[in-house]
Amino acid sequence: MATLSSQLKLTVLDGVTGPMRRINGVLNGFQRQQTAALAPFRGVAGQLLAFGGAYLGVTKGISSTVGAAIEFESAFADVKKVVNASDEQFANMSRTIKAMSRELPMTSVEIAQLFAAAGESGVATSDLKAFAEMAARVGIAFDMSAGEAGESLAKLKTQLGLNVSEVGD
Repeated sequence: MATLSSQLKLTVLDGVTGPMRRINGVLNGFQRQQTAALAPFRGVAGQLLAFGGAYLGVTKGISSTVGAAIEFESAFADVKKVVNASDEQFANMSRTIKAMSRELPMTSVEIAQLFAAAGESGVATSDLKAFAEMAARVGIAFDMSAGEAGESLAKLKTQLGLNVSEVGD
């Protein structure tokens, strides 16, 4: 049994060594070609190119995080215009919208727009979350944007004189 095991190991090792040498040769050749192609960029022009790429990467990274926060604050300002609530309620609403954006397949800006549409149509502050969740689900189910779904549900609620749970039903 021991003899069979050692022969098997040698066969496996020997069967892998040859192909690995060929792969290493190809990779080394590729690396030499890449080094030769990039040689002109090693001077001042290359450094400027690298600096420009780094600058773009940093600015895009900052704008995507800071830009998203600015967009949310702008959308939330629209909520504050149409909803009558205290500062504490607005703080809770902001946290609720951000939490909903982690649960629903929507951005916090889109959810804030739903809150604004609901507030504009007279949905009570305590019912805003339920209305926004319902509008998000309707939008997904009927392949509509969240804004369209929210606007349609708000019109339905207002024209038929229903409350939020009745609209959901």
